[in-house]
Amino acid sequence: MYNIIKFDLKMDAPKISIKFYGGPRIRYHFMLLSPEGNGEILKEWRGNNWDKEADEFSTEFKGDDLKFAPLSWQFDIFPNPNIPGEKYRINLDIKQGEKPIFLKEYENSGVSKPEIITEDAVFVPNV
Repeated sequence: MYNIIKFDLKMDAPKISIKFYGGPRIRYHFMLLSPEGNGEILKEWRGNNWDKEADEFSTEFKGDDLKFAPLSWQFDIFPNPNIPGEKYRINLDIKQGEKPIFLKEYENSGVSKPEIITEDAVFVPNV
């Protein structure tokens, strides 16, 4: 099932921000796909939380170019060896200008083995 990200056709390109909290090491992968349905990757971002800083990037697409474009993401969570029950929180925030258009939070307070979180969304004009 897809998450819906409602955006304003007239505003700037949405910006994605990811903030990480807790001890496990987390790797991420985001893909913005073409709305044409041909599987073309319009934009791709990869990174990790090793530095504990918020990661931010822009879709660089706006208006009709973003209409019905799928966005997929994956978080690979690796707890540290010999530390039972590690905690983490991931805040995913998508904004247009200063206006939040999509918020998602992932949290676990007892990570003892690697975990993979995968989700999908689609950009839909807010009419």
